[in-house]
Amino acid sequence: MKRTVAWMLTLVLLVLAGCGTKAEPAATAPTEPFQGQTEPNRIEEATESTEGTAAAPESTEAPIPKATLAWATAFRNKKAPEGSFGMDEVAFCVINEDRTLTVRNVSKAEIAAWAAAQTALPRTRYYEQFMDEEILPLLPVLDYALAHGFSRFCIPTTDFHGGTVHANSNPLLRTFRVNAGAVDGLSITTVTEDGVSYDCVLVSFQGIPLGDALATYQAGVEAARQIVAQLPPEADELEKVRFLYRWLTEHVRYYDDSEDWNGYYQQSWSLIYDALVRKETVCAGYSEAFYCLCNLAGVECITQAGVVAAAGVNGSHVWNEARINGEWYLFDATWDEGLPERLYHFFAISDETMQSYATRYVDALDIEYDPPCPNDLVLP
Repeated sequence: MKRTVAWMLTLVLLVLAGCGTKAEPAATAPTEPFQGQTEPNRIEEATESTEGTAAAPESTEAPIPKATLAWATAFRNKKAPEGSFGMDEVAFCVINEDRTLTVRNVSKAEIAAWAAAQTALPRTRYYEQFMDEEILPLLPVLDYALAHGFSRFCIPTTDFHGGTVHANSNPLLRTFRVNAGAVDGLSITTVTEDGVSYDCVLVSFQGIPLGDALATYQAGVEAARQIVAQLPPEADELEKVRFLYRWLTEHVRYYDDSEDWNGYYQQSWSLIYDALVRKETVCAGYSEAFYCLCNLAGVECITQAGVVAAAGVNGSHVWNEARINGEWYLFDATWDEGLPERLYHFFAISDETMQSYATRYVDALDIEYDPPCPNDLVLP
């Protein structure tokens, strides 16, 4: 009898212990910072709820910073509208024709989600390997700015400052080809909250300072997307490059009025737009257009600049390199302009072959960063 009572008592205790374990709320794991985040704050995830489920316990995560910075301070412009942004946001702006600013705040989480959804961009990833690691979280913000029609933005960060942007200006310029203009950075001020200091950095695309220049750039990129959409679905890298190169040489004409260079640049300073919409451009327009088309098609392409010295030709020039099936080759659509494909001289050739036509002195920057092209691609 005693043994039976003891056994029953033990069973009751085990049942009670099991019920106690089931009723205990599960611990909430801390959420991770979003991809590319440089600040130490965390973003709370929305808690799913179902009928009859107990409310989740209050979050114990660090609060989002509450410090703010005025738009006028961020963009160093008294014509900026009244407003401010927080340390978990990026303030984007475009300069209007009357020199006023249109500003929009976007959370860093939204930018990261947008960047993660992109499959192709009108810029190369090749030069990322030459950038300081702390500058890499800036790249999705630059992509977002160009895609949404902004020429400048101010980003609060704990990892880099204006000097870091300047130190990486060469690979940034080659990564984001916008009318051959540089990407500039300037530290505005430092905001401190709860012992954490945020360096607010003003970043601008020097190739698109005003709203109309940005609009024409975007129109050029949209034209590039429409051309890339014409590629056969099953095209391999070589077939894609041949299609895009042929489109440029057939449809785009070289602006050869050497007596009206100033008129050309005053008329339109949007290289991709000139090449793909107006269908008239100079060598830099051919190069940036081919760069944009290839990268949108998923083929790595970069620009190369230098000076050509030969009989009847002497001056600065820009051309391209593209990687096909893992190998780099040189391209010069400007010098193949108007030719049928069977007569191309500058499609997928080596450094040696390129130099055999005319001596080219490559810019020191390109000698330092650009990959060698040792072979010609023999077409079938």
